[in-house]
Amino acid sequence: MRKILYLGWIGYNNFGDEWMWSMFQNMSQAYLEPDKYEIIPSLPGVDVNDISPYDTVVLGGGSLLIPGYVDIMYHAAKKNKTTIIWGSGHDRLSRLMINDDRSLSPEPSADSAEYRTMLQEVISNASYCGIRGPWTYEYLSNNGVQMDRVSISGDPAMLAPLPTSDHAGVRQTGERWIGLNWGTSYDRIYGRNESVVEDELAYAAQRWIREGYKIYIYVVWGPDREAAKRLQQKSDSQTMSYSIKRFIPLTPI
Repeated sequence: MRKILYLGWIGYNNFGDEWMWSMFQNMSQAYLEPDKYEIIPSLPGVDVNDISPYDTVVLGGGSLLIPGYVDIMYHAAKKNKTTIIWGSGHDRLSRLMINDDRSLSPEPSADSAEYRTMLQEVISNASYCGIRGPWTYEYLSNNGVQMDRVSISGDPAMLAPLPTSDHAGVRQTGERWIGLNWGTSYDRIYGRNESVVEDELAYAAQRWIREGYKIYIYVVWGPDREAAKRLQQKSDSQTMSYSIKRFIPLTPI
């Protein structure tokens, strides 16, 4: 039986990462013969640094083209394991640069030469490399990756079936709602200054409320809760009492 390691940031109650693993698991069950393949997720307790038991290592959906995960994929390739990149991305970009032709591109990364070499080899050795979007494509290109090996497959979330409406036949109230997903990545992703974005978002929410919209704040993992509370407080500071905000903890908090 061939063993496949699904490498992802799972087991930490982040809605998106857990969803990616669930979709990969469902698709594997649909297309792989269970008596020939075993899928092992990289949950806490699984030693991902020991890849000797596995025939294939899959870098799963999420922002996983970063140090740590790339190291594991590099060592897997060196041990002649089959490696696959499944809709992974990179989101730790600081700002957009204006090119000579006035187009925009992500600022070149400050990754070490050693890491860039590992990244190049990971891509060149992958049996399939599907990445999330154009920013990740630019990031890889700026790091000297063999780009004819790379496809923009899109976010694996697009594989999810369309939801069915729970409100069919329900009378519409005419209310206008805006959903805001706000939280934290500890200043590690684009801009690296969440407080500035939070202030701007609060300002926008105040304007939307004045225009008659109602705001629905939702979080997708535990640490988002405090950031969402701050956004609510900032948005309420200059708004009328009819503003409505609710929290949907999708994970235990």
